[in-house]
Amino acid sequence: VVSTQSTGSDIGAIGIVDPECKLIGLRLYEGLLKIVPLDTVKQKDGKELKSFNIRIEELNIIDIKYIGVEKNKKGLNLIAASKDKAAPFFTSHSRFISFQYPRYHLVEDHMELIVGGVQDVDESKTWTLNNCNIYNDVSGKSFDLLPGSKEKILLGGSSYDPTSTSQKFNIGLSGKWQIISSELQLPLADRSEELQFTDHIKASYRAFRWNARQIINKIGRPYNSDMEISTTHFTFRNKENVMRPRDCGISRREPTGGDDHLTVKNNEVVMSSNMDSSWTFEYDDL
Repeated sequence: VVSTQSTGSDIGAIGIVDPECKLIGLRLYEGLLKIVPLDTVKQKDGKELKSFNIRIEELNIIDIKYIGVEKNKKGLNLIAASKDKAAPFFTSHSRFISFQYPRYHLVEDHMELIVGGVQDVDESKTWTLNNCNIYNDVSGKSFDLLPGSKEKILLGGSSYDPTSTSQKFNIGLSGKWQIISSELQLPLADRSEELQFTDHIKASYRAFRWNARQIINKIGRPYNSDMEISTTHFTFRNKENVMRPRDCGISRREPTGGDDHLTVKNNEVVMSSNMDSSWTFEYDDL
């Protein structure tokens, strides 16, 4: 699980000439780069040199950290680590369980011994995923809000855009859960035999679940790489349908209301009432 932390950029206007004198780059203001080609042939012919703009995501400077687990005399210690010291986890009943130390799971900002069986799972020590981009590595697409007929808003797929609020959803980690649009704060539901985001009283909410990294509906059909419900049933062998949560908040529901979120501050893994870190899942077959 990877954390990306962001801080603001305060650099002023910048202009630079390509060392080979083929273009000039002008950073006019945050997020916009203007490119002016230096075409000597066109200059000699007296032709206009057309510039163009490129949007750049410089508003966030990213620091990447992984969750690591260190063992000492007092037990297991949770750390913010580089990739070579990242600790693998697996999920079960909305818990992150250590692959190396399977008797321990992640509770708030520390590792805790698992007590009891499945029926004894403490809901206050489980996790959910908020404000997630759900991404397919094969197609490069993410879940997105798409317009339907009669002002309906449907679930579909678009090219991955980390800045798009319409590509953010709240989902579950284990068991059955709803897909909720972070932007609309509405669940995906069935109304008039069509899946759409609505809280209409006549709508029927739809539950989904994870299976082999695929998102499955109630009749066992997964979302495919085009971010559509497949016409065939789930199979373990189909790797093209694997979905990966990106840029997520890893959140724990507070009994008093609201969420607390796992974050990295001052190079330490802590809990925060603000979603200060975004987490991306990296899969591996261990």
